[in-house]
This record gives sequence, structure tokens and C-alpha cells, in this order.
Amino acid sequence: MNQKTIDNKLIAEFDGWTPHPTLKEVYIKGDIIMSINPLAISRFNYDNDWNLLMPVVDKINRIVDIHDAGSAFGSYGIGIRYNQIKPAHKAVVEFINWYNKKGK
Repeated sequence: MNQKTIDNKLIAEFDGWTPHPTLKEVYIKGDIIMSINPLAISRFNYDNDWNLLMPVVDKINRIVDIHDAGSAFGSYGIGIRYNQIKPAHKAVVEFINWYNKKGK
């Protein structure tokens, strides 16, 4: 599994997707099924699709507001501010790693 796939898996889990109980590389959320396999048609493409990434950014902003984590998240908005998805994706991954380590 390459780093982009690992990062997208991390974002998917943060976004509330859960691994399918029997299908490898498949995640479910309600009645929607997506794959972390980069070759799948219906896949997590957080690194290239603002429609997938922005709800995660919104969730992070809510967490920052609730937990007053602004100082830790302050520099992560750069990619979003300038409409660059790659830096925004990287910032989201960095925030999730920080958030998971601090114990939510």
C-alpha cells in the first residue's frame, strides 16, 4: 500500500467510514460502499477531489472550534486558502495524526 493510499485510508476512518467486515480494502458508511484501492471506480480520492475533502475540512474546523486547537491547526489552512488540494490534503493528514496522538 503506497503512502497516498495510507493517507486516504486515515482520512476515510476519521470521516466515519468503517472497514467492511469481509471485503478487503472496502469501507462502508450507511448504505454507501467505497474502496481504498486506487484502481476501484468508487474509491477514496481525498487527494484529488474537493467534494470528498471539504467535509473533512469542515469536521476539522468544528473540532478546532470545540477544542480550541487553533494554535495546533493554524498553519494547516494554507492549502485550503489558496485552493490547492495537495497542500490541503497534507494538512488534513497532519491534523488527523496530531489529533489521534493527542487522544481526541
